[in-house]
Amino acid sequence: MQSIINSDLIKELEKDLVEKLDQGLDKETIKQVLEEQLHVVIKKDIEFLEGNIIVHDNKKAFKMTYEIKLPVEIILDSDGNYMPPGKIEEVGSQVEKIADEFIQNYLPEETDA
Repeated sequence: MQSIINSDLIKELEKDLVEKLDQGLDKETIKQVLEEQLHVVIKKDIEFLEGNIIVHDNKKAFKMTYEIKLPVEIILDSDGNYMPPGKIEEVGSQVEKIADEFIQNYLPEETDA
């Protein structure tokens, strides 16, 4: 098949188009949608990585790829083992019991002067 236009020019025009789309998108609204869908808080700005023109449901569409940074907490026990979220509450209640026992058994009782 004979080419009638330079394919590099087409790629460059596609790249320019998706970059202009990215510049026009409301990033705060995108963050809000992602936070609602993922049930997280996004602390930093989202970063545009790439975009492509695709066909989706028989319609021309634009696939925009972003990087988001999320704060993540990981809990480790004193032996270095990962503690899944369910265990955190369990440990919290155990610590509370130990603290109560310590207070009852080792701290002097207050007396009225």
